[in-house]
Amino acid sequence: RFYETSEGSILIDGIPIRDVTLRSLRRSIGIVQQDVYLFSGTVADNIRYGNMDASMEEIVEAAKRANAHDFIMALPGGYDTDIGQRGVKLSGGQK
Repeated sequence: RFYETSEGSILIDGIPIRDVTLRSLRRSIGIVQQDVYLFSGTVADNIRYGNMDASMEEIVEAAKRANAHDFIMALPGGYDTDIGQRGVKLSGGQK
């Protein structure tokens, strides 16, 4: 719902999208953008961005599922490595 429909309808499980709260809708979808954008901070901080309440165990599990755990563990500080603004301290493949 970045935009409201001007004609026709969008249904989710038979419910008009306008009747679904933005909060509920946005908690149920994900976006994978083409351009990589990383925030200044640690590797763990950047992974945690998707779930601010994620435990360290959940962060490690997410990295493992993304096949990133091994390279993260090879970084000087592992998950606590500062990656710099936009991940300037990482290679293109690591991003």
